[in-house]
Amino acid sequence: MFGIEDLDAARRTLESEDIKFHGETDVVEGMVKTATFYDPDGNALMLAEDLTQGSA
Repeated sequence: MFGIEDLDAARRTLESEDIKFHGETDVVEGMVKTATFYDPDGNALMLAEDLTQGSA
């Protein structure tokens, strides 16, 4: 899992390089956003964006 600041932008960038994702981005409102993708060898990897920042 790779923690990133802007999952949507990272996904667009990876998709523009023909990286394949498994389905849509999953969102747990106020908690986390995740997306699974595959490396060139077919290994599943995940991006995660923390959505708790700024909440009290």
